Amino acid sequence: LSLDPFQASDSLLVNKGSRDGVSIGNSVILSGNILVGRVKEVSNKESRIVLITSAQSKATVISEDGGAKGVVTGSASGALNLNLVLKESELRGGQILLSSGLDGFFERGFLVGEVTKVHSSDSDPFKSALVRPFFNIKDLKQVFIVVSE
Repeated sequence: LSLDPFQASDSLLVNKGSRDGVSIGNSVILSGNILVGRVKEVSNKESRIVLITSAQSKATVISEDGGAKGVVTGSASGALNLNLVLKESELRGGQILLSSGLDGFFERGFLVGEVTKVHSSDSDPFKSALVRPFFNIKDLKQVFIVVSE
């Protein structure tokens, strides 16, 4: 597992590739079903993973209690932004967000993050929020690639 110093910490390089069954689009997780990202490039012996905290990344999510649905995007700061949450949805700090599986990229049920701050205005039909991901890139030592059989 290595960080790419030229990619602003939004991707990882792992020593597993097509010879190990890895394919583009495979989800990448930590133990505990914590979503880290997905495989973007694959060679025979290694793969590049784009992190969910990357500005290139998007994932549809649902709150653990089912009260809110939206789209999480990464940012240059490494934080997650939750957008497109219907105004009438129940969204509050402390809510746990899971991948919904509706985006066609990530399977349903992976842990994505925790809502830290909710934004809402009378003129906007949607709510948004800041989300703290359940991993810190500096602490990543081992990841798991979910391969299909």
